[in-house]
Amino acid sequence: MIALGIDPGLKGAVCALTIDPEPDAPPGTTCMIVTTPTEWTRINKKPRRVYDLGGMHRLLAGFEAVALVLVEKQHARPHDGTVSAFSTGYGFGAWCAFLHALRFPYEVIEPKRWRKALGVPELKGVAGKRAIRTACENRLVMAKLSLDVSDAVALALVARGLAKVTPPDLVPKN
Repeated sequence: MIALGIDPGLKGAVCALTIDPEPDAPPGTTCMIVTTPTEWTRINKKPRRVYDLGGMHRLLAGFEAVALVLVEKQHARPHDGTVSAFSTGYGFGAWCAFLHALRFPYEVIEPKRWRKALGVPELKGVAGKRAIRTACENRLVMAKLSLDVSDAVALALVARGLAKVTPPDLVPKN
């Protein structure tokens, strides 16, 4: 069984962590991180990165025996422009639609809630991102994480802790 964490932004990622189903199993966590599938296009003669919907669907469809997926809830920010706010909502909606279509059990979670579950202090900006990255690196034996993927890893760690491990055919369907 696996737990997934999704940071739905254009610079976000998907993180998959295996869950050891037996309580006596040695810590054998396997981690896979994939950045959000995107593609480049031209809008008003300017290059823009947009979501690759086919790539997003193929990525999720490749996972089997998903115990729980946590998707970070997105909000429009007052300093963001309308294009940025639309893009944020578009990506968030696309991830949730694919999860629902694939019948993966998922939950939308506020950043404040998953940070508290991970024990990360509420810091803003780069300091907050660094605190999240450090918390993730302390829990997983792996290469250094980039700041862009640390939220997805943190979400997967919290999902793994929340997941009730049951046989794949008993996982609740959305």
